[in-house]
Amino acid sequence: MKTPQQGLRELAALEGFAPAVDALGDGNPLPYVLVVEPRPELARAAVTTLVETLRTLPDVDLVQDDGAWRERLDALVGVARRAVQLLAALLALAALLVVGNTVRLDIRSRADEIAVLQLVGASAGFVRRPYLYEGVWYGLCSGVVAVLLVLLLELALAGPAARLAGSYGGQLGFAGIAAPVLLTVPFGAALLGWLGARLASARHLGATMPH
Repeated sequence: MKTPQQGLRELAALEGFAPAVDALGDGNPLPYVLVVEPRPELARAAVTTLVETLRTLPDVDLVQDDGAWRERLDALVGVARRAVQLLAALLALAALLVVGNTVRLDIRSRADEIAVLQLVGASAGFVRRPYLYEGVWYGLCSGVVAVLLVLLLELALAGPAARLAGSYGGQLGFAGIAAPVLLTVPFGAALLGWLGARLASARHLGATMPH
């Protein structure tokens, strides 16, 4: 339950409303407000039924339901999340191809050295191992750079996000990306680098193996 005095104080705390509240003087046109927060697991149909029931009460002048707005917001967040997932998949594929192409060019530049190793009896695993390490390092370094860029982006957005939250009375927040997710990025990138190097080396070294 919010009293008219509490509502007036909250209104005055919002950006741009303080002069209007001061102009009211001792008057307070705000009514008593009962804030009802349904449980998160409650279905939308049950919330709608609750809203309609509250509207039929004789002492209730107005019932404001933010459920529709939240549904639209959740839908937009879902679309954004799916777009980010697709973008991440495309970037992972691009990283795989870039590392594979880099290793392929490195193998071609060392074709004579590889041929000598194969002639003296070096196994495919022995010849391939340096390129796998190379792919892992490429992936690991790119993952670390990506994490640093994300952290810089979060720092750049922290100020505007705080001002946006303040304009909504502090009801919004900017959480950023969780630390466990950031820690897994370099290792995931290293795995992609290893896989790209493995595919490229298996294909191009296999073609140069003596028969």
